[in-house]
Amino acid sequence: MGGGSTDENGLGGAFAAELTGRDAQRAVIDAALAGIATTGASVILCGDPGTGRTALLGAAEAQARRAGLRVLRMTGAEAESGLPFAALHQVLWPLLDEAEGLPEPQRCALESALGVREGVPPQGFAVAGAALTLLAHAAARRPLVVLLDDLQWADPSSVAVFGYVQRHLAALPVVAIAATRRTGTVTGPDGAAAGPAEHDVTTAETGCLAGEVIDLPPLEVPQAEQLLRTLHPSLPEGVRRRVLRAAAGNPLALHELPEQVRGLAADRAESLASPGRSLEPPEPPELPELFEALPLGERLGRLYEDRLRALSEAARDLLLVAALGDASTRHRTVLRNLAAQA
Repeated sequence: MGGGSTDENGLGGAFAAELTGRDAQRAVIDAALAGIATTGASVILCGDPGTGRTALLGAAEAQARRAGLRVLRMTGAEAESGLPFAALHQVLWPLLDEAEGLPEPQRCALESALGVREGVPPQGFAVAGAALTLLAHAAARRPLVVLLDDLQWADPSSVAVFGYVQRHLAALPVVAIAATRRTGTVTGPDGAAAGPAEHDVTTAETGCLAGEVIDLPPLEVPQAEQLLRTLHPSLPEGVRRRVLRAAAGNPLALHELPEQVRGLAADRAESLASPGRSLEPPEPPELPELFEALPLGERLGRLYEDRLRALSEAARDLLLVAALGDASTRHRTVLRNLAAQA
């Protein structure tokens, strides 16, 4: 893969490969960073797991650091989603020494929220105002880039603060870039649907967040083929076609499925050649057989787990019967009945 090579933005070859097909999204981020000295901006990356959200944040961080900008980063964790202001703590902790310059009420509110001052955490608006003031003070000395990854796992208190801050960035040298999983329809300022269905870049709000929403759709076939050839140049053509079909344009799947195919094929070959078997050379496993037995792996499994959680109980029953059944007439009748209920 030529890890030592770089693209026109100075990203290493492996890093650049992860961003195949994301030129439009990178252009929006590049424009926001280029204008940071005069105009603040908020960008929201919205997509399924494995579509390149974290890679885009990594590219933005690399670009910001090369430009001498200060970077603050948060990564949401499901285990901390019930802890008030846990995500905000990650973002603002590096700036806490600068809180001395805040007005006393704001400093107390912020320190209480972040757990460095005893007392009941204040209401969200007090914390939001303090967070915005602290970011403004820090950005006056050096422009700030705030990166919020896996925002779907951030605690609601922090998300409310992030949303308030994002709505007040225009006059500050601050760019906030958030990445979140697609969980439903994104609505624009007029209430109309925007984003996932159209794969557009639309000024919109998603929940409490405000900013320019960038959808990360599956890769087009030529882009998927390019990425697969870059990541796995020696993949046999038959396997390549099956991987492209199974991955459905998901960059993570294009990265991981070939490795799992190789691993499963090696296991099958070793099993066929084990002692006690016929001395005849073992037949290689057929591709369809391999793909039917292929495990998803942890990261791809999370992608489908999220989708399953969003389905109704009837729809999940339908999928279970489809997975366990066969092509018999009785099986098709059960599927039709379940589909009518879903």
